[in-house]
This record gives sequence, structure tokens and C-alpha cells, in this order.
Amino acid sequence: MSDAPVPARQRKVMSRLQEIRRDRRALRNALDHFADAGAFVAAWGSEDPDTINLRDQVERPYERIVNDLQELIDLCEAEDADRGVPEPEGSGPDQPGRWRRAALRGHLNHAQSARWQAIALGRQRLAHHYVDLAEHQATDIYERANELLSELPGAVRGLGGWIEGLWPADDDA
Repeated sequence: MSDAPVPARQRKVMSRLQEIRRDRRALRNALDHFADAGAFVAAWGSEDPDTINLRDQVERPYERIVNDLQELIDLCEAEDADRGVPEPEGSGPDQPGRWRRAALRGHLNHAQSARWQAIALGRQRLAHHYVDLAEHQATDIYERANELLSELPGAVRGLGGWIEGLWPADDDA
């Protein structure tokens, strides 16, 4: 067992993974309050404080999961850069987004990358909630939140491989 201190970046990565596990449960619990997208749409435009609180319970874990995953990618990219790992093929001057860069590095597939970009856009829409926005936006957010939950295990597996490659588990532990 190694007594070497855990690098700060690695500690942040482990912390984000724990937060993702916690927030996944919170998001599942929040979505369970809505029978379907129609119930979420009704809550979207509600003036009732209790209903607003139920709706808002979806926002925080959704936002934190997306932010934590994006930070994981950023931390792994920073570690790669510090280790002199070259930029992935195809990441030229157009600077693809972090989800696509993770796919170019082989840690997500391109279909996952596209789905996570849509999920991240849903997070932005949810964070900038306005009652008068179209009903389809509330439906889209509900669908993206459920998609986040179904896509999360694959994303964590893919990014987990990257993380394990950067910071292998201590086999003596």
C-alpha cells in the first residue's frame, strides 16, 4: 500500500465521481414524482409553490451531474496535457466541444457524444427556466433528464477507463 499523497487533480476526480453517484439517486427520486412528461409539463407552468419545488428538485441534480461530468473531462484533459499526451486526431482549429473531444480520444463513442451534447443543452434550458416558454421545452427537459439517467452508466464506464489509465488503482490497497 502506497503512502504517497493523492494528487489534487485525482482527489477532485474521485470527489466528482462520488457526487455523480449521489446526484443520480437524487435525480431519479425527483423524476419519480412525475408520472410522465405531461405531469412535468404541468409542473413547469405551475404557480403552486409545492409543485414548483418538485420541479426544481429535478434541476439541481441534473445540473450537477452534467457539470461534474464536464469537469471530469476537463480534469482528464488537463492531466493528459501535463503528461504530454497529444491532442486527439481531428481536434484542429475548430476546437470541438469537450464531449466530442472525449469521443475523439476514444472514451465515448460519437453517438454518446451527440447525446451528451443534447443533455447538456437541456441543462442550460432548465437553468434558464421561464414559465412562458413553450410546452415542448418542458417535455424536452423531462426527456433529457431521463436520457441522462440511462446514458450515465455508459459515460461513467467510458470516462472511468480514461481515469483508470491516468491514475491506476493501487493494487496493494
